[in-house]
Amino acid sequence: SGKYIVGKYINEIKKLLQASGRSQAEVTLIGYSLGAGVAAIVAMELNEYDFIDAHSIGFGCPALLDLGQSEETKSYITTIVTDSDIVPRMSGPSVANALVDIMSYDWTDNALQDLKMWLDQIDLPLDKNGIMTWANDTLAKNFKPYFETVKERMEQVLYPPGHCIHLWRNGAGWSGTHTPCSFFDSVEFSRTLLDDHLIEPGYHPALLSLAREEKGDLNFKFDHDLMALNALLS
Repeated sequence: SGKYIVGKYINEIKKLLQASGRSQAEVTLIGYSLGAGVAAIVAMELNEYDFIDAHSIGFGCPALLDLGQSEETKSYITTIVTDSDIVPRMSGPSVANALVDIMSYDWTDNALQDLKMWLDQIDLPLDKNGIMTWANDTLAKNFKPYFETVKERMEQVLYPPGHCIHLWRNGAGWSGTHTPCSFFDSVEFSRTLLDDHLIEPGYHPALLSLAREEKGDLNFKFDHDLMALNALLS
């Protein structure tokens, strides 16, 4: 997709550059989700030309470069990630490791706590101590050994590109910080991992909150209708 877009527009850029009388064309690409990945690749392709200075800004960009390439593109690619957004963290190894984490989770102590709580709440002539002993022995024999087995994890290969900015919920609102892209090397288990990738529940409130804080105006609104992007993307 990157080579296709460059091939389609490179002659137009040359014409515009010639008409401007400048020695170098400055190109900024902005994308969201898969479009952010395309923007990053196009910026890399355009920067192969010495008469173009290309930059890209991506929101929720997929993991698409190895760590070395990601570091090499920090000067001209910016990736913005909202809180637990799964897309920048998602690759073959990270998904496989997430499944390993799920299968390795030792739920036996929680099961015993739930059983004890249930037994404490019911008024029946049961041998509650005997039931707890049986449950504990059964879990220890049939399940505990599995959870104690070390599961092999896969090495992460792909990361979001360039210079990463992480927007995250701080308990009262939103904060933002410059973050190494290697931070997004695993899926973060959160109830918002899908919503955080979307515009309306994720990127829009995060960016609006930070803009209001920066301007000191709680009534600030973006000049454009950011929600109209939903119609364009559907």
